[in-house]
Amino acid sequence: MYRKAYIATALALLVCAVPLSCRRSGLDGEAKAALKTLDRTLANAPVYDRAKQRSIDSLKVQLTGADASSLPSCYGRLHDMYYSFQSDSAMHYTTLEYKAAVSCGNEKHRVNSLLNIAQLNNITGNYSDARGILDKLDRSTLSPSHFARMCSVYNILHEYSAKISLGPHQAEYHRARANEYKDSLLAMGENIFVHTHKLMVEGKMDLAMGMIKNYCDSLPLDHPKKSMAAFLVSIIYMERGKDYENEEITYLAQSVTSDIITARKEHTAMIQLASILFEKGDLKRAYRYINKALDDATRCKANMKMESISRLMPTISDAYERMVRRNYLMFSLAIAVICLITFLLIRSVISQKKQKKELAIINRQLGEASNIKNTYITQLILECNSRIDRLDQYRKDLNRKAQSGDRDSLLRELRSNSVSEKEWKSFYDVFDATFLSIFPSFVEEFNRLLIPGGEIVPRKEGILTPELRIYALIRLGIDSSEKIASLLRYSKTTIYTYRSKTRLKSFNPEEFEDEVKKIHSI
Repeated sequence: MYRKAYIATALALLVCAVPLSCRRSGLDGEAKAALKTLDRTLANAPVYDRAKQRSIDSLKVQLTGADASSLPSCYGRLHDMYYSFQSDSAMHYTTLEYKAAVSCGNEKHRVNSLLNIAQLNNITGNYSDARGILDKLDRSTLSPSHFARMCSVYNILHEYSAKISLGPHQAEYHRARANEYKDSLLAMGENIFVHTHKLMVEGKMDLAMGMIKNYCDSLPLDHPKKSMAAFLVSIIYMERGKDYENEEITYLAQSVTSDIITARKEHTAMIQLASILFEKGDLKRAYRYINKALDDATRCKANMKMESISRLMPTISDAYERMVRRNYLMFSLAIAVICLITFLLIRSVISQKKQKKELAIINRQLGEASNIKNTYITQLILECNSRIDRLDQYRKDLNRKAQSGDRDSLLRELRSNSVSEKEWKSFYDVFDATFLSIFPSFVEEFNRLLIPGGEIVPRKEGILTPELRIYALIRLGIDSSEKIASLLRYSKTTIYTYRSKTRLKSFNPEEFEDEVKKIHSI
């Protein structure tokens, strides 16, 4: 009877351990590889941001010794460094560039700063200000490079204006004007991005693909033009339909990866990628990507991107919230199953000890039961860790959903980590109680392995110390310092130090951890 109960509860626990939110995405090898590369790069995003900031700080140092004639150039380079990284700082330095240029009569940098300001107004959605600046420029005095930049900024202005137009006639007007500026850019020389986009607007997708794809594939991920090239390729694949969705995802992932490496904060490709992955059921990635896009758009003050994100984020967040709730219920069920398994094991041992004639069978069943306990307790611990992380992500989700009104005040209130800390404390309490119910003599037997004076005594009954928790995990078969550090929220160095100090206090340091693994359960 008990054996059947073990099998039933074991199957129930395994079912609980399967994430409910996962379903096959149908991605091919190239798309999967591109997403894995993106995930690794995203984890290192702070490294790329710090490298960018170091370059900016180094350039700022040069301002201290710069004379009045070189200030416009220094401010202009700072604008270029901040562009697509932090638009308010970019606006600050290009405004200083304008003032310095006017002060020293540098016409080149005066016009350059005005074009910069117009371009930044495009990013932040201030189209009327951008047009006001552009319309006042004296085209007859512009250099070829400035005239090309003016056409480029006008083109972007009309492209954006067409998207937010109130009626079809107004939208058509802006599209026509955008095409005029594209033609002007093409007349001044070969511009692969403008040419490709014009072909796409005209519906000549095969010609556009032939022009941009080989160019894109020739660029490394850290090339400043890789992101735009990959994004254009992804749009062409999108226009070809669902049969090319894997290719679309591949190039979107490349575009986002390039953005992160080059520390760009305007993630048009990331928003599109999050939307596609959400539709395909990859909620974890969709949620992570849309939140990254929101963080970076907020930092960069890219209002247009924030509007796009705000339309998509509630849908993804609601789905992710439902997934977290389901998984939390599974977490609670897993604890109940573990308690049931423990209860059945205790009853089984007591019952079988009364049957002297079946002593050999009892010993074998006890060994099997011990393996079952260790296996499922290990799964429970890992599941608890996963659920707590997701609950913390849920807190962050609520934080971002509250971004309306007095955003700064709301953010300060929502940054509390009390929910995750409470879950971690609950996790440790459950772990200690469950472990000691199965290994009630663990502390005593553990201290017998240590020299006199080196014993480790818990401050409170039923609560393990950090050292005892480390060796409790080792007893359960988790002996990797990296995994232990993740479960106990310590650094690997701290775990290594605890293990080393405890081994040195044992009678037999070389075999100490092997002896810990032999400590008996009930």
